[in-house]
Amino acid sequence: MVPPTTEADDTDTDESAEVDDAPAVRETRASASRWLVVVGALAVVFALIASVMTASYIRLRSDKDDSNADRTAVATIAARVAEAMTAIDAAGDNKAEADVVHQLGTGPLIDQYDATIPATRQLLLAVKVKSEHGQITPNGVYVGDIEGDQAQVIVVIDLVVIGEITKVVPNQYLRMHLVRLNGDWKVDNVSDINVELAASAGAGASTTTSVPAPSTASSSG
Repeated sequence: MVPPTTEADDTDTDESAEVDDAPAVRETRASASRWLVVVGALAVVFALIASVMTASYIRLRSDKDDSNADRTAVATIAARVAEAMTAIDAAGDNKAEADVVHQLGTGPLIDQYDATIPATRQLLLAVKVKSEHGQITPNGVYVGDIEGDQAQVIVVIDLVVIGEITKVVPNQYLRMHLVRLNGDWKVDNVSDINVELAASAGAGASTTTSVPAPSTASSSG
């Protein structure tokens, strides 16, 4: 025979169950809180890592952009100066070309150019050449390593000589040295590698000139 259950017994049982369940509930809540803390901490760490990686990427990208900008500027300036220095009108004043050299060259190069052009025009007239100009070959501008404020460039041109007979002297190599002055790239030296090699082979010496030997180009067959 089952003894009758009293209200007091029911109350004791419920209170006992609540007491027994309390530690488990507290442990569950504590565990959940710890996980929230861990997740929050990981989120902060990942955010810091992401910010550092982003900053590093931006810095590297900025450095690369600066390098690309310098190489583009150096190549463009070298090409403009090469075209200006090899464009000579025997009967003209070469003012447009001189303006480019004056704008993009350093003082010594400008002085050398200004001193050379009149004599070159007289030489062209003497050999019955009306004009000459350099055409940069496709992909004919080679930029070397840029070290600080100095750069080396090789420009390859075909020299077009216009006279009684128009002819082309191909593959003239110009070695150009550039420096950065007050933030702007300038050409401060130009040498004709073809002339240097010819002089070295013939006399064991190298020759440096600011204008690619028009006399040699004009008199060659």
